[in-house]
Amino acid sequence: MNGPSVAGETFRRVWFTQVPEWTLAGGVAMAVVWAADHLNAPVGGTVLGLAALPLAWGAWRALRWFYHTWTATADGLLIEREGLLRRTRRVIHLRSAHQVSAEAAFLVGWLDVGHIAFQAADDEGQTQAFYWTWMDRYSRLYEIIRARGSLPPEPPAWRRLLAG
Repeated sequence: MNGPSVAGETFRRVWFTQVPEWTLAGGVAMAVVWAADHLNAPVGGTVLGLAALPLAWGAWRALRWFYHTWTATADGLLIEREGLLRRTRRVIHLRSAHQVSAEAAFLVGWLDVGHIAFQAADDEGQTQAFYWTWMDRYSRLYEIIRARGSLPPEPPAWRRLLAG
């Protein structure tokens, strides 16, 4: 596969953006089992299958979250990848980034969670506006975008801990 490499520093939305979806999935699954029990229906394969559907939906949404990443490369690109079955990839040229702004997320900004907005050229050279919400490590991503990709990527936190 030709194109820019994807080795670099990877970002994604913060994990707790999944909490409302898992709460909904669990609540619906429990409601199905509760309704079957209170209607004196046998809690068998059909009821458990119906209860498993919202949990499967929650798992699908979690996988979609996990596979939606932004990777800042050392050559000044930001590669957005998403999709589980049908992977898409969008290349953003950070050297063209302008009107960069960032804002800490309400109540959880101290966790380095926030929103980022900027304009930059995509792979086809067209200027587009980007607005990403609930980004984990948003301050680092903001630094990279503001520096127009000239900052070298940092190793992952686990690798920095092992290095001492």
